[in-house]
Amino acid sequence: MPPTRDRMANSQGRQKSCSECAKGKRKCDLGNPSCRRCVKQRLTCSYPQPRGQIVQSTSISDESAYGRNEYGVPSVPIDADVEHASAPDDFGLPTDTNIAEFDFGTAVASLESLSDMLYTSPNDQSLALNRVVHHQPHTFSVSCLSPFAKSRVEWPIEQLKLAPRAMVEQNGTPWQHAMLYQEHMPQVLQDAYAACALYIAKNTINNDFIANFIKRHVEAIISSPIPEQPVDLLARAHALMLYQSMLVFGGDISLYSQAESLLSCMNEVAYALHSLTDYQEDPTGSISLYPSAVARASWAAYIFRESLRRTVLALFHFVTMCQLMRGQLKSCNEDRALGYKMTISAQLWSAKSAFDYAVTWNNQRHFIVKELDFSGVLRDAMPEDIDTLGKMMMICLKGEDDIRGWFYTRGGVL
Repeated sequence: MPPTRDRMANSQGRQKSCSECAKGKRKCDLGNPSCRRCVKQRLTCSYPQPRGQIVQSTSISDESAYGRNEYGVPSVPIDADVEHASAPDDFGLPTDTNIAEFDFGTAVASLESLSDMLYTSPNDQSLALNRVVHHQPHTFSVSCLSPFAKSRVEWPIEQLKLAPRAMVEQNGTPWQHAMLYQEHMPQVLQDAYAACALYIAKNTINNDFIANFIKRHVEAIISSPIPEQPVDLLARAHALMLYQSMLVFGGDISLYSQAESLLSCMNEVAYALHSLTDYQEDPTGSISLYPSAVARASWAAYIFRESLRRTVLALFHFVTMCQLMRGQLKSCNEDRALGYKMTISAQLWSAKSAFDYAVTWNNQRHFIVKELDFSGVLRDAMPEDIDTLGKMMMICLKGEDDIRGWFYTRGGVL
């Protein structure tokens, strides 16, 4: 028992845990005035009141609670308005929910809280999302720790974090083909591209300038209407995801207040794009190599089709991760998965020309994944067939250890 707390605090000679540790079923170090767990997570630490005695509860200050997690993200709620020094809101959660247990700032290092959202165990062999059961949104805390749950989201979140750098260095992301905007890049994505270039070059000298640049362009995209043309709509989606990655993982607390606003925009554009996927058809049979116009047309259609499908999937995935990181638990909507398709083939996705694409389509295997059922991929594919987005989805469904094992047994490395 800490020397600052005596046995008089409990009539039975034994000090009980504070209310937050008791609620979370976690060990309490009985620190005074606040235990270590409450200090770390910015919880209100209060001990049971003995008869005839009032026990003070203490709220820790924001400044003492701020820290950085293993990813370098400041441990403050993402919606905190730093400029106006206002207390963070509750993200629309019930008033008895302590959002500090899983806010945007601490979330990437607190992925142990995600176990309850996954609903499945390592023994669950079901992969198709059309069997998901709907649940009402609810909150969760770090007491739901599950290493298996953590293994299903850490690697995919790291890829979301790397999106701005990938955009600048590779002209694309795991969901946006590098050749998609070769002929024309809409202005909204040009602005996001510039923001990414500044973002990866930021330092202590230029940090404020870059933060203001990102904030201005985020405000502009939030206030602009959704475009009607598919290419412009797709570009808006790609820009939103890049901005959200910078806001959530950039480590600048002055940007966190905008991340919540982007969520509704991302969800809105995801549903708009989802309606377009119904009109996308995969080619049947071989693709003619001569005349080359046939291969060029097929490749252009593939680039748009796969970017569209992958972007819809990545958007819903990112939105779900953000909802989890703000402490809100929602199950997947099966309507999003029903009828959904994507092509798994790293060779097709990385083809550098229409000729390479056509030869790969004609001579190498590719897998059409429907409704996120990867059972055929796990049965018949090889490690070299799986691109980054395929790895992200497989890990989300099966866990990183299983997928590492799958790669290893087939002579590959994740």
